[in-house]
Parts: sequence; structure tokens; C-alpha cells
Amino acid sequence: MAKKFPHANVLGSDVVLPGHPEESVPSNCHFEFLDVNKDMGKLQEIYDVVHWRLVESSTVDADQFFYDVARVLRPGGVFIAVAGDPRLLDETGTVVPLKREGDPQYSHFQHLLKRLADHQFAEGPPRLLHGLWDQMYGSNPNFKDFRLQEFLLPTGPWEEGMSQRREIAEMMAENMLRIVRSWADSVRSHGKYPREEINRLEEGALQEFRDFPPGVRAYQKWIFATAVRTDSAWSARTQPWKLPEWFSTADHIIPSLPEDS
Repeated sequence: MAKKFPHANVLGSDVVLPGHPEESVPSNCHFEFLDVNKDMGKLQEIYDVVHWRLVESSTVDADQFFYDVARVLRPGGVFIAVAGDPRLLDETGTVVPLKREGDPQYSHFQHLLKRLADHQFAEGPPRLLHGLWDQMYGSNPNFKDFRLQEFLLPTGPWEEGMSQRREIAEMMAENMLRIVRSWADSVRSHGKYPREEINRLEEGALQEFRDFPPGVRAYQKWIFATAVRTDSAWSARTQPWKLPEWFSTADHIIPSLPEDS
């Protein structure tokens, strides 16, 4: 981001700081340890853009976070939110069922995703709420011009007759090679599953993204949303946001194999 916009000053934040050598970080970028669940009050009201990417599952209260983002944005500032569906899908958007090891359609990556998702759901209230962002933004007086788009993207460049989508698919595969290790580290750190099992799933998943053509040809859904900070004075949240009664976490869970049910 800092390299693409050299005229901007960029702050990167996470609960684990990147291990980049100093010379690889542009002069207009710096990193800080920041937990979005409790440290947003440390930030000043000076930002033109806030980019919240793939940390939905780590954000305990997304609605409160949206209010916190509005506070640190200048009037007219833009909030960009990006989330991913943790399930593998087919070309129609239908969930690809888990397969047992030995099945030609078995996917180490899919089983690693299930371990990650199951752990996150066990931690507490539902956090994968991108299907409700429109309601959260709609009840937040600090934002306007909310827009949301969903894309079904192949996990690798295996589609026939690819043109413009090939570059996106190649980027997906490259990004997955980086993300798999991070996800595996997250699952290992909580100790719920045997370390040897997660190591095996990690290495198998990495190999699946290196192989061409892949054994499993699947898609993932990505959700992109933007909203603009209003010119009005910031308004704090007056009451907690409540899940609608019709919401079901089953819409985001990877179904288990029958023997694991």
C-alpha cells in the first residue's frame, strides 16, 4: 500500500508485527502493535482511509469497531472492509463437501480451513457477519454511501479460456501460499489439534496450490465493502447491536464428515 501510494503516510497494525527487515519497509510506512478490540482509542482522528482486511474473524464486535473507525476517519474519509468466506465453493456458489483422505477430491486446504473455522466459532459469539454489514452500516449515523460487492474467484488459474480472470486467479494462488502458513500458525498456537496433524495439513495445502492442474478445482467468495464518513460530528454507539433472530451460524460452518458429526 505504501509503495503504491508514496505520497501517503501509512500505518500498518496487527497483534503480531511483521518480521520484515527495516530496509524493505518504505519510509512512508510504519507498524504498530494494535488490537482492534481494545486499542482503537489510541488512534487520533487524522485518517483519510481505513482498510480492514481479512480480520473479521478476529474482531469480537464488528459493529462497535465500525463506530471506532468512524471516529478516527476525517469527514469524507473512506472505510474499506474485505472479508472471505472460509468455505470452498463450486462454480454455482454451493459448498464443496469435505472428503475423506484417499478420495480423489480430498483437500488438505479445506480440512485446514475447517480446523481454523471450528476454533474461531468455539471462541465465542459469531464473528463472520459480513452478510449483515448492510444492517450495521445502515444503523450507524457516521457513515453514508455504503456499497458492497461479492466475487466468486477460482483458487488457482485452472479455468479454461481464462483471460482477465487468469491474473486474478494467479494472484489468488500466490496469496494462498502466503496465507496458509499464517492460518496454520494460528491453529497450532491454540493447541486444540495435534501439532503433527496441522503440520501435515499445512504442507499438503501448500502442495495443492503449487500443483497444476490442482486435484480440487474450487472457488472462494470474497466480500468487499466501502463507506464514506459523514461531515457530521461523530456519534458514539448508544446500545449494543443485536443479531437478527433469523441469522444462523450454519451458513458459515464447513459441514463435518458424518463420522465427526
